[in-house]
Amino acid sequence: ALEAALGKEQINCFLKLIKSIHCGSDLFTLNEYSDLCSTWWSASHCMMAFKKEIFCIDGIDDEPHEFPMYYCLLMDWATNLLKHPGVGPHFIFDAMHLFKFNGSTFVHFIDEQCVENGCRQLSSDSTTIY
Repeated sequence: ALEAALGKEQINCFLKLIKSIHCGSDLFTLNEYSDLCSTWWSASHCMMAFKKEIFCIDGIDDEPHEFPMYYCLLMDWATNLLKHPGVGPHFIFDAMHLFKFNGSTFVHFIDEQCVENGCRQLSSDSTTIY
């Protein structure tokens, strides 16, 4: 619903459609937009809090237009993901798996052989403290 930018009435119709084709013993508890909003609100404590900033821009008609922007710091977001028990264990901290996008394809981030060999030795010898 969020990705498709559905409005309140469209979400209500979509929920009605899902409910009409639902089968099985489990109950479908989302009946309308307000149910979906309350579910999002209840789950919001599990997610990182976003900060809100209002940007004021003068339009073509010289009238100021306000635009809300929600953001969170990238480091806070990454730290939050690492702490999550369902996501954190799946992160790979291995230099041989580092890639960057060069505009058309993904290439190894570390491309110097001496650095790659050193990282390979570090990742294979986990008992040594450096």
